[in-house]
Amino acid sequence: MRAVCRWVFTFQLGISLPLVIFASPLLGIFNSVFIASGAILAIILLAELIDGSLVLIETPLVYNNPKIPPLLLGFALIVEAISISILSLHWGLAGATLGFLFTIVML
Repeated sequence: MRAVCRWVFTFQLGISLPLVIFASPLLGIFNSVFIASGAILAIILLAELIDGSLVLIETPLVYNNPKIPPLLLGFALIVEAISISILSLHWGLAGATLGFLFTIVML
């Protein structure tokens, strides 16, 4: 499982890193308004990188004890709702994406 997680992490890093580096110019292709959203895209890609590479670790947990994952997901949804609502009040859309990243890291 560790080897597969490393491969998934490597592939996702290879795809995400150029998108993070060139986020603002890529978003500027669609409209000049989106250029400022490069940091938000970088935060979302970082959360997806963490989630995508570590989701394989959950597979044995689901197989061995199927009662635990629904409890974890329920707890994560509560934490996500609270963190997104609190952080978005202070920092807007960037706070909402940071709340999403916090929930993924916590889960």
